Amino acid sequence: MSNKARYLFILLMSYTSIVQSHGIDMSIGRAEASIVTLRYHNNEPFANVSYELFVAESKHPYQSGRTDAQGRVVFFPGSIRQWRIRVFSKDGHGTDTPLEVDTDSISRNPGGESVLTTAYLVLGIGILLSGFGLLLLTVKRGKP
Repeated sequence: MSNKARYLFILLMSYTSIVQSHGIDMSIGRAEASIVTLRYHNNEPFANVSYELFVAESKHPYQSGRTDAQGRVVFFPGSIRQWRIRVFSKDGHGTDTPLEVDTDSISRNPGGESVLTTAYLVLGIGILLSGFGLLLLTVKRGKP
């Protein structure tokens, strides 16, 4: 082998280490994750919607992204227990809810669901009263 060929071979061999430095290493591990599942009231998943996850009282998101096809947000809380999740779709549906992460599960802070239940109760009573009001207006009264 000539000196030029050896020099070219050594140059090419040194170049491969430079090229490999742009590679990506990946590892797979196991850890305790928390999963928040979001669904519409008709039980369809709140899929592919932007979300922001905050440590409670923080103004900057800890994590942001999109829910998966099943409407799930997965995160690793570590020792932090108080969280807040903001999820809003383009059509106006969404929530801004505080969460408390226990060692066993995730639960909403008390009061998160009571506003929704109260709103449905008021709506139902309003519909019933409106129906009776229309009935009273349209039914002719018999004259004595």
